[in-house]
Amino acid sequence: MDEYEESTATHAEHKTEGNGSYKKGDYRQAIYHYTLAIESASPLLPNPDPQQPPQPQSAAADQTDPETQSSHSSSSSESSSPLQPPVTKQLLASYYSNRAAASTMILRYEDAMFDCDRAVDLDPTLVKARVRKAKVLTSLGRWKEASQAYGRALVYDPNDAAMVGAAEEVKRLERRFDLLAMLLDGGKKEKVQVYPYMEMPPLKESKQALNQINLVLVSSPESVQLLLYKVRALVYLHNVQEAYALSTSLMRRSTESSSSAAQHGSAASTKGEREQLLLLYRAHCLYCMGNLDDAVKHARQILSGDPDSKPAFAMHRLFKTLGKKKAEADAAYKSHRFDDSVKLYTEALGLAPGGANRGGGLYRAKLFFNRASANANLRDHRAVVADCTDALRCDSDYLKAYTRRAASKLLVASSEGDDDLVDAETAQRRGREALQDYERAMELSAPGGSLANEAVHADVKKKIQAAQVQIKRMGKKDLYKTLEVGRDATDAEVKKCYRKKALKWHPDRHASSTEEEKARAEKIFRDVNLAYEVLSDPEKKKKYDCGVDVEDMDNPNAGAHGGHHFGGGGGMPGGIDPQVLFQMFMQQQGGGFH
Repeated sequence: MDEYEESTATHAEHKTEGNGSYKKGDYRQAIYHYTLAIESASPLLPNPDPQQPPQPQSAAADQTDPETQSSHSSSSSESSSPLQPPVTKQLLASYYSNRAAASTMILRYEDAMFDCDRAVDLDPTLVKARVRKAKVLTSLGRWKEASQAYGRALVYDPNDAAMVGAAEEVKRLERRFDLLAMLLDGGKKEKVQVYPYMEMPPLKESKQALNQINLVLVSSPESVQLLLYKVRALVYLHNVQEAYALSTSLMRRSTESSSSAAQHGSAASTKGEREQLLLLYRAHCLYCMGNLDDAVKHARQILSGDPDSKPAFAMHRLFKTLGKKKAEADAAYKSHRFDDSVKLYTEALGLAPGGANRGGGLYRAKLFFNRASANANLRDHRAVVADCTDALRCDSDYLKAYTRRAASKLLVASSEGDDDLVDAETAQRRGREALQDYERAMELSAPGGSLANEAVHADVKKKIQAAQVQIKRMGKKDLYKTLEVGRDATDAEVKKCYRKKALKWHPDRHASSTEEEKARAEKIFRDVNLAYEVLSDPEKKKKYDCGVDVEDMDNPNAGAHGGHHFGGGGGMPGGIDPQVLFQMFMQQQGGGFH
C-alpha cells in the first residue's frame, strides 16, 4: 500500500481513487481511499434540511458504488479530477457503503457490517447498503438477521425480484440448517455409543446431514457453527483426515462474538465451548490417525479448561489405559514372547474403540498388524491372514499388511496342497489371491503412488516373481511338501524333517513288506533325498525358489553357478550316508519303534 505524508485531494477524488483500486482488486488500497473520502467529507456535512426529504434509492441506482462503477467505460474513470460535489448524507452514506464492499472482499465482515449500519443511519433509503449487510449475514450463517435485513430493504423496493428471491433463499437455508441440526443432534433414531466419549447418529443420518451442510455452505461459507457441524458429520462418517484438516482451519479462525452464533440444539455459542468441541473431535481424529500421544494431550487440554468435562475425562482415561496395554504388548514382542504378545494385542484391541464399519482407523490397524506379526512368528498363518484383513478394513492403503497377508496366503495355499480334500485348482486360486495383494502393494509403492518407495517397490517386484513360480508349481511335485516343511523353514528344521522322513521310508525298514510296498517306500525315499539335496544347499535352494526346475539344476542357463546332476537315481548325493541311516534305523528298532 502506498503511504501518503499529506493528502490534498478532495473527498470526490479519494472516492474515484478508491473505485479504481477496487476494480483492480486492490481492496486494502480501496479501503484506504474510501476512509480518506469519509474523513474529508464528514466535516463538510451540513445540517439536514427538513424541507428536502430523501428519495428512495434502489439497489441498482447508486452510481457511486464501485461495483456499479466497474461496469462503466474506462474513459470515464480516466477523465480529469471530478468536480467537488456538495456533501450530503446520501453522499457520505455511499462512501461508507463502498468501504463496506471492499471490506467484504477481504473477509472483514464485522467492519463491513459496521459501515453498512453507518450508511443506513445516514440514509435509510440506501437499499444497496441494506442488501450488502444481508449478504454478509448470509455468508456468516446468521440467517434470521439476514432475513430481517432483506425485509427492511424490501420496504423501500418491494418489487425487486432479486431481493425477493434472496430473501426466500435465506429462509430455505435456515430450514436446511434446522434439518441437519436435527439429524446430528436429535434424530428420531437412537444414537450409537461406539466410543465411550462420543455418541454417534446412524450413518444414514450423518450422510444426509453432510449433504445438507454442503448445500448450505455454498451460500454461507463463513459460518463457524456450520463448519463445526461439518467436522462432526465427517467424524461420524469416519472421514477423519478431512475432519482433522477442517478442525485445524477452524482453530485458526478469528472467532465471532458470542452474539453471532445462532442457537440450535447443542451447538456451541461461545468461543470456549467451540474450542472444547473442536479439541474433542481433533483428539478423536488423532487417535484414528494412529497418533495416540497427541490425542491424550488434546484431552488433557480440554480438562485443564473444564475439569468436569465427562467426554474429555472418559477419553483421557481410555487412551492412557490403551497406550499402556500396547506398550506391554510391544515389549513382549521385542522379547520374543510371541504367545504373550498375541494375548496382549488382543486385550488392546478390546480396549481400542471402533470396529467393523465404525472407524478406529490407523490405530486399530496397527494393533491388528502387530498381532499378525506375532502370529507370523508362531507360524499361525491363517491367523495372520485374518489379522491383516482386519487391518486393511481399518486402513485400505496399509502396504505392509498387503505384503504380509500375501506371504501368509501363499504359505496357507502351499500347506493346503498337501490336503487331499483341496485340489490343485483351489490352491492356485488362493495363490492368485496372494498375487493380487502383492500387485496392490506394487501400486502403492510405485512412483506416483500414495506410498511411493523405490526400495519397497523393487522388493515387492521380486516377491511377485517368486509367488508366480510357487503358483505355477501348485499341484505338482513340491520339494517343500516332500519334506513337509514350510517355505520359511530354517536349515535346522529342514534337516530335522529330512531325518524323520528318511528313517520312516528307509528300504531296510520295509524289507518284510510286499513288493508293491517296497517299491513305494523306495520311491518316497529317493524323493526325500532329492528334496534334501536341493533345500540343504543355499545355491540350489535359491535356484529352486527362483523357478528353476529340478531337472534343470545342471543347466548353466537355468541359474547361476550351475550344479552337478542328480536325478531320480537311487544314490543320495548331499544326503545322509545310507549306513548312518541304517544304524539310526536299527537303534529305533531296538527301542521299540512302531
